[in-house]
Amino acid sequence: MRALCQLAVVVVTLLVTGLARAEAMEVPSAKVDVIERLGERIPLDVLVTDQNGRRAPLRDYFHRDRPVLLSLVYYECPSLCDLVSQGLVRAMRSVNLELGRDYDALTLSFDPQDSTSSARAKRVSFLRALNVASSTPLWPFLTADEDVIKKVTDAVGFQYAPVPGSRDIAHAAVVFVLTPDGTLSRYLYGVEFPPRDLRLALVEASAGKVGTAFDRVLLRCYRYDPATRRYAFFLSAYIRVGGLVILLGAGALLYRMVRRELRARGTEGGA
Repeated sequence: MRALCQLAVVVVTLLVTGLARAEAMEVPSAKVDVIERLGERIPLDVLVTDQNGRRAPLRDYFHRDRPVLLSLVYYECPSLCDLVSQGLVRAMRSVNLELGRDYDALTLSFDPQDSTSSARAKRVSFLRALNVASSTPLWPFLTADEDVIKKVTDAVGFQYAPVPGSRDIAHAAVVFVLTPDGTLSRYLYGVEFPPRDLRLALVEASAGKVGTAFDRVLLRCYRYDPATRRYAFFLSAYIRVGGLVILLGAGALLYRMVRRELRARGTEGGA
């Protein structure tokens, strides 16, 4: 009986300890969110450091007429950040637009403890997956001081929280599409990005200055649906156009019938 009591005490102690540890590790969901701020500009005068240690204003990575894909990660992330970046690479490979000609890409760590060496190592792996040489200036991986990180994450509405007892940081899976002047144009969520959605978002952010004429036609056919967070076929526009065509056709037919009837009456009266 004494042994059973001792065993029960041990089990209860382990359960209580485990629950307390789990409660301590729990991150309030209210601290992890994305608050969309479409139409607002991110701060471009803040100083960031690239993978080679070059310190420069963020605006140096924005170019005229080219939209920008911005991903916020931290380089020691055990899983989610890599999944987002890998999904983005797959979409970029399939989007049939050229990095550095049609659009730019930026990755900024939101962990101030990340180093340029970590940024450089991550960049090499993802550029290799994109079949781009690491010597290219394309797609810089950036680090920044804590106050700069806060300014950028606040501007895009990216809320994250450290996980107590570890270096992990809880955060959402999202990529930001910016116009050439740093205005938030679109949020793309998840770890997989349909190439069509990515292409339309880039064409939309560039105000039609990248892509083809067909892409601009597609933007008239598709609209971004906030509910599904995807570009969806804009059926209502075609219903309105179709209704107008039917109405005009019916009006033309009625006009011809009335005109024929009047002609017939005029012939009978002359006879």
